[in-house]
Amino acid sequence: MSIQLRGGYTTEDPRLDALPNYDEKSRMYGITKLVGDTRPLVTKTYTSRSWLNQRREGACVSFSFHQEAGSYPYAVPNLTDALARERYFDMQREDPWQGGAYPGATPQYEGTDVLTGAKVMSRLGHFKSYHWAFGIDEALLAIIYSGPVIFGIPWLDSMMSPRPNGTLDTTGSQAGRHAIMARGVNVPKNGYCTVGFPNGKQVRIKTSVPLVRFRNSWINVKRTPEGKYVVDGWDWGIMGECLIPADELQRLLTGGQGECCVPTERTFPPK
Repeated sequence: MSIQLRGGYTTEDPRLDALPNYDEKSRMYGITKLVGDTRPLVTKTYTSRSWLNQRREGACVSFSFHQEAGSYPYAVPNLTDALARERYFDMQREDPWQGGAYPGATPQYEGTDVLTGAKVMSRLGHFKSYHWAFGIDEALLAIIYSGPVIFGIPWLDSMMSPRPNGTLDTTGSQAGRHAIMARGVNVPKNGYCTVGFPNGKQVRIKTSVPLVRFRNSWINVKRTPEGKYVVDGWDWGIMGECLIPADELQRLLTGGQGECCVPTERTFPPK
């Protein structure tokens, strides 16, 4: 059953509520101005100690930006689900659509967009600027040479549950539109990628193209007294993460009006 979102958009799953909203001026802020377009592809992963869970609610835009904020090179500590939800309301108050999910909003609808999310997080002091990657080649370079990024892409029903090795199946029908943080790129060597996950699991995947590592906001994780991070009752993928081949991600970007936002000049926000 379709769920009505703001702006006349719909979704099959309440967690998939990233709305499309583009500004032609974004074309002036391509990430290649900062990272170039000829640097080599190398394997790179950024440590992240932020696992957030939006549960069955919307707010994937805010949660993905807070996942990024909790990742290196500037990992903000003590980020919570409640904070991400509160800032989701801030984003809704600023975006182009009427109403929202916050108390007192009329009409009551879920959803916001990546562009407004970037504006709000920048104003709050998480980064001084943001750029855009246009296409998968630029997105790979952005992750490797700048840091974690936020994708806004169509999310297919086949992507709801990753395979046992963490890869996504992108052959299904669109269920909605999702915002999700990417924190790494694995470049194949001799036709394989070996990828390690935060729970210690390691997978070896046959591939001729790089793999992009997503961290989703659909998982509960707690820290043990020994300092380890373990799943706390609610898991998705491999400890909240999944992998997607670069060529399949490119199809989602180009075929479904996808976007890739690159936070730049990262900072620690004022307390």
